[in-house]
Amino acid sequence: MRIGIFTNVLVHPPTGIGWHVIHLLTHLSRIDRENEYLLFYRSGGRDGGETPFCPDADNFTNVPVRAPDLFFRRFFRVFDRLLLPQAIERRRIDVFHGPNHYLPARRRAPQIVTYHDLAAARMDLAETDRATERQSLLRTLGRADRVISVTECTARDLRDEQVPLDRIDVIHQGANFDGVEPPGDALVAATRRRFRIEGPPHILFVGSLVPRKNLGYLLHAYARLRSMTEACPTLVLAGADDAPEADRLREQAGALGIADGVVMTGYLTSDEVRGLYGGAAMLVLPSRYEGFGMTVLEAMAYEVPVIATRAGSLEEVVGDAGILVGLDDESALAGAMARLLAEPQTAADLVRRGLERIGRFSWERCARRTLEVYRETVDIAAAGKGGAAA
Repeated sequence: MRIGIFTNVLVHPPTGIGWHVIHLLTHLSRIDRENEYLLFYRSGGRDGGETPFCPDADNFTNVPVRAPDLFFRRFFRVFDRLLLPQAIERRRIDVFHGPNHYLPARRRAPQIVTYHDLAAARMDLAETDRATERQSLLRTLGRADRVISVTECTARDLRDEQVPLDRIDVIHQGANFDGVEPPGDALVAATRRRFRIEGPPHILFVGSLVPRKNLGYLLHAYARLRSMTEACPTLVLAGADDAPEADRLREQAGALGIADGVVMTGYLTSDEVRGLYGGAAMLVLPSRYEGFGMTVLEAMAYEVPVIATRAGSLEEVVGDAGILVGLDDESALAGAMARLLAEPQTAADLVRRGLERIGRFSWERCARRTLEVYRETVDIAAAGKGGAAA
């Protein structure tokens, strides 16, 4: 097979979905040396600009599709309906996969899309326009022969959108942890110095600072924790802090009188993330909605106990390996954080359960099942045409 994958999400520093794509490509390259993979992305400049990640394997190749930035913004439909479909057709792709909620207009090859969540199309989020996202959702689903969902939660949302059950494949992903050695004391100490984190092991959030993450709720709960706990740990919000939501959170921390206990790191290197996990007393994920919640598995892999809200897929992913609290229940969240600080045995039990839990989520299994979906989709398309699979 000649498999096309749209990797445009990787032209920017990777966040959640970007890391998903990197891990998927890496593990596909480890298990499959027979099929050819062509990784399509938009190239904005004459010199090609940044080249996205591509596995170091002979059967993986980056394929730039040139569309200058201004042209792309003004005439996206030309890229969507002409330039990218033509590039796919020229390469005689057997199946095309959009791993980030998008597919171009279809020509010959059958298409598969991955949905990590439907939050942008189903919720009123400050960072997106719901009507526009809903149009995009319906257009992409109309172009898809198969739909991959990363959780049962998102699969239920897709069924609510009238996607037939036999077109949905639930494939759990792994975590941003791929056999990396746990951080040593030196890295933890250096990372805490880098961000001026003092005192006992800190309370950690990792992710984008956007309204859906519900960090205002975490700040209010942290303010309660400070009022009931001596030597309260620092709260570390680890993620890019250049969005308007970050400024709002700074103002809120100041108004609550907790600014001296809150650290906002900005975008992090991989080692800095490891160092922050290594020095954490707990991870708190207070989201209003999560399609998966990759940082939950990361924390478990780094032996950090987890607190999360009962929102979206988090209950499905966390299971009994973390403390789950109600959405916007500040008292419950403050109490859960206080409990982990006061009860080392409870924290240790959650670490043990977390290490057992992450065994259910594997990038190798994710890659193998995704490859099966590629083959099945090609076979079905060939049968429909009365021909043999490529």
